[in-house]
Parts: sequence; structure tokens; C-alpha cells
Amino acid sequence: MYLQSDEVFEDFISYPPDLRGLEAAIAARRQIPVDRPLLYEVLSKQYREIGASTERLKPLLTPDTYTVTAAHQPVLAGGPLYTVYKIAAAIHLSTTLTKQTGQTVLPVFVIGTEDHDFEEISRVHLFGKTIQWEAPKPSGPVGRMPIDRLIPILQNELYPLFGKSSHAPELRTLFDRAFRPGRSYGRSYQAFILGLFEGTGLLVLDMDDARLKHRFQPILHKELTGRPTKKLVLQQQEALYKKFGYAPQIFVRDVNLFYQTDHSRLRIDMDGGSWTVTNTDIKWDRTKLQYLLERHPERFSPNVALRPVFQEQILPNLAFIGGPSEVAYWMEIKEVFSHFGVHFPVLLRRPSALWIPPQIQGLLQRYHIFEPPQLFSSLRNWETIVLQQLQPHLLEHSEVFKHLDKSFEYLHRYAQSEDLHLNNFLEAAQTRLNQQMEGILKKIGKQIKQKHEVELNRLSKGHALLFPNGKLQERYDNFIPAYLEHGTSYLRALIDNLDPLQPKFTLLLPD
Repeated sequence: MYLQSDEVFEDFISYPPDLRGLEAAIAARRQIPVDRPLLYEVLSKQYREIGASTERLKPLLTPDTYTVTAAHQPVLAGGPLYTVYKIAAAIHLSTTLTKQTGQTVLPVFVIGTEDHDFEEISRVHLFGKTIQWEAPKPSGPVGRMPIDRLIPILQNELYPLFGKSSHAPELRTLFDRAFRPGRSYGRSYQAFILGLFEGTGLLVLDMDDARLKHRFQPILHKELTGRPTKKLVLQQQEALYKKFGYAPQIFVRDVNLFYQTDHSRLRIDMDGGSWTVTNTDIKWDRTKLQYLLERHPERFSPNVALRPVFQEQILPNLAFIGGPSEVAYWMEIKEVFSHFGVHFPVLLRRPSALWIPPQIQGLLQRYHIFEPPQLFSSLRNWETIVLQQLQPHLLEHSEVFKHLDKSFEYLHRYAQSEDLHLNNFLEAAQTRLNQQMEGILKKIGKQIKQKHEVELNRLSKGHALLFPNGKLQERYDNFIPAYLEHGTSYLRALIDNLDPLQPKFTLLLPD
């Protein structure tokens, strides 16, 4: 709905989600100062720490360079497929805009390293298995965590799953170069994504940096002392609900900041005229708060309502690419951007995709399941479609019960015409026969399935591959299986096909 009717969302966006909107964003961005030397220095320091070249960062220093951005938490091994889809879409868009506008547009992936939900980032699903990183009671920013306990898990549990693929050595090298002893998880993940998308022009930014927080300090101060965000978001949420029936996407608090150290990230609350940190004895009056903001702004971490504002203040950004719920929640915070005087970018929905291996393609083509809605239907529906083709005279259950109903209707009419009081008897008899017929039909169905067991097993495996655990592939599976089969050509296919200006559901069909 958003892309087809963007005008109905005009109160919740700044630009239409198309090329003209992006051109308007470029014109607006020319008038908005960005601390480019600061951004360059922060990224250069991060890149030097992981041995990455800083040459690719130099365009950031020129005033006619802009960015398009995607963001996500640093989920283990890249997490679900939609993470790499976001990145691929950002790279695609940056190339398109550079060609069509004559401006230099760089793709940026922002890592949510300040997130403290370790449970959410600590596992990856692939080949029907779950790799889990266990850590002792982590509660601080995940990006600051050491990886000493993670490295053996990668070596002993993840690498053996790579098998004998010709691309297994390069994948192991990618992980080994990124996840090195002594590095934090944030730096390791940054190196991992940079290595995975090497040669594409992608920049990867970790915003957990004291200098960036110092730049954000005026907004931190306003949020702590004036607390405007909650009222603004609630108003937008109410307007979205009234106009579209949209349920709120985020929970907004009185103070939308955390207090963080290396080992904790705790909510800041108000207690009368003082500020407190939950589950601690920490308490500040206005003087102490001001001192801490000036000396240690890095200890203040924005929550979901303010993190996008932080991101957009730092980057010369034109567009943000996110999933449907992300786009909806950004609409909820548009007025927060306006209040703090921060540019609100073009909102683009990331494309969705389904990677269909060649062996599954043949199966779907043979039984005409390739097109929606059949492709996205349940395994049971797939089985019905296939059995109807394998067993041309497949018994229709509804037809059997239709004949039974007609027979009993005739008996009821006969009994009434002869003034026979058999209604209760006939109804009970019909109930018994229906139950018996259900059993008969189940036996018939079971034998038919046994007759075509081999083909139905192939079908079941194919459905599980495309919809693991009954979910969309992109929301559960990882990129590794496809990479092991196709190498970097898999990533190239994603970049070539995932266009956020045309975010249709894409079927990716490798040879």
C-alpha cells in the first residue's frame, strides 16, 4: 500500500519513496551541514582496528557525497537472510543513484552494537541446526562483548557444517579474519560484513563511539530535561491508527535513553526532579546530569525511538531501507526528527526474496506450483495439488459426503411422507456413518500417499527448504548454504536483483 499510494502517507513521510523523492532529498541535504571530518575520523579509526583499508572512506569528506543506509543488530553469522537482503538493496540503490543523479552515493550498513538483547543476536539457523553462542549473564551492549567463547563455537560447530564445498575454505577464512582473539564482537562483526561484501563499496559503521555521542549531546540533553519524544510518538501512533488501523510498532517511554557501561545497559527513569537508573542506586540531580553529559556522553544510549535520530544526525543520508515494520515505526517517529531539527530521509521498504535451488525448481515446474498463491501455500496444499496430478481419479471427500447427505435427505423425506417418527434415529445413524466414512477416507488417503511416498517426501523437503519451520525463508535461514553452493556470485545476484525502488517479491532462480 505504501509504495502504490504514498500520497496517503504524506503526513508521516518527508519524500515519496521513488526517484523524484530521492532527488528532492539530495536538494534538501545540500543545505544541511554534516560533520564529515568527524564521520571520517571515527570510521577510519574503526577500520584501522580491523585492518581494513580507509581509502574507500575518502569520498565522505567531499560535500557532494551522500549515503543510503540499512541497519540491523549484529546477529550471529549475519542472522536471517533479510539482513543481507537489506545490505544488497542498499548497494543496488547507491549504484542506481550514482548513475542517475551524478552524485556520489555510498551504501552504509549501521550495526546496532549498543543493543543489549544478547538472546536475540546469539544464534543462527542453517542446515536444520541451530548454532548457539552461550555467554555468562550478558547484559551490556553486545558490541562490546569479548569473543573468546565464540571462537571455539565457530571452529567446532559452524565450520564442520561447511562440508566439502569448494567455497568452504574462503568462508572459513572470512570468519577467521573477522573473529580474532582480543577483538570485541562489534569490531569482529564489522570486519565480517566488510569482508563478505568486499569490492561492493559498502561502508559499515559502529555508532557506539564517544565522539559521535558528543555530537549527539544536545539532543541527549533535550530528551533528558524536556522529554518531548513520548508525546510526539504517541500522537503519531494515534494518527496512524485512526487513518490506517496500524497498531503501534514501538513502546515509547518518558525518557528514551539507557545508561550503559561495558557490562550493563539500563533504563533511565524520572523520580521527581531527579534521574535514576533502574535496578541501581544511581541518581542525578540537574547539575550532576549536566556534568556527566559533558564528560561521558558515550554512557547514554538511545532506545528504539531515538536511535534513528542519532544515525541520521551523523550521516549525510538520503534514504533508509527497512522491513515493513521498520518503515512503519519510522513513520511513528517522524515528528521527533522535526522537533530535534534532524533530516528525515526517504523511507524505502526492503525487497523480499525466495532462493529456490535448481532441484526444487524442477519439482515446482513439473507440478505447476511455481506461481502465487500456490507457491506460498501450505505443504498440505502442495500435496493436494501433486496428488491430483499423480492420481487423476483422486477421491473427492466433499463429493462422498454430498452423496451421503443426499441419501439421508431422501430417507428423511420418505419418513415424513409415511408419518414415521424416525428423525432422531436417522440423525444418529448419519452421525455414525459420517464418522465411519472419515475413517475409510483416511485409510484411502494413507494408501494413496504410500503409493507416491518418494515424490511426496521430495515435496516435503522442498517445502521445508523454502519455508523452514513454516516461516518465510528470509526470516529464518542464513546466507551460508547458498554461499557454499554459489560463492560470491550469490551475493552478486542479490545486489543485481534486489531493487528497493521496485520492492516486489523476487524469486531467485540459480542455474
